[in-house]
Amino acid sequence: ITSAAAAAAAAAGRVESKQKQCGNNSCEEPVLVLLDHGIYWMLQGSARLAMCRLWQAIMLQDALGVQRHAAELGLLDGDVAALLPIYFTNRSSSTRAAAGQPLTAAQRTELQEQLRGSGIIADGAAEVSLAGVGSLAGKLPADLLYVMRTSHLVSSLHKALGGKPASRFRAYAKAAVEGEWQQQCSRRWWAHGFCVLGRNLSMVVFMLRLCLSEWCAH
Repeated sequence: ITSAAAAAAAAAGRVESKQKQCGNNSCEEPVLVLLDHGIYWMLQGSARLAMCRLWQAIMLQDALGVQRHAAELGLLDGDVAALLPIYFTNRSSSTRAAAGQPLTAAQRTELQEQLRGSGIIADGAAEVSLAGVGSLAGKLPADLLYVMRTSHLVSSLHKALGGKPASRFRAYAKAAVEGEWQQQCSRRWWAHGFCVLGRNLSMVVFMLRLCLSEWCAH
């Protein structure tokens, strides 16, 4: 574990980090001491499956897929569901930019206008309002709210360690494809070989679709 990793984890506020110390011809390795597990939230199988599919739809900028899978999670408000891609990837389903890539000034203005129209940004203001965020949180199902909270924490740690958004988004996307197959095949031990083949083929197809959508975004 690196010093940067220890410092970033400590910044999360739930662990104590001890840096590497050397003396008397020996060194003590860095140690992370868990202080608080935080709040646990268990996702049911149907919610896990819907979240995997939602993330794939977000990455592919599939607006209808985002609406459909958000509804499976219990978010029936289409206007709020349309904001999920902005929260997770800082782009809407119509933003012509690859996930994690810098946006133009016009694209940033477009996103601000969309947030302003939803009440997240108050009229005449440039920053997100606390009242707007509170109103949005009140419309979100608990499963999705906790996933968003965890995603924000991971994003902060990833950034502190020098990671790039594009690599994090792609890692999420790959995990979503694998997770969808794992969820569906978890009780079908007799079809393990078929599930592995299906997962691998799905991964190839998804990555090809993602590369095509990002190429078209330029």
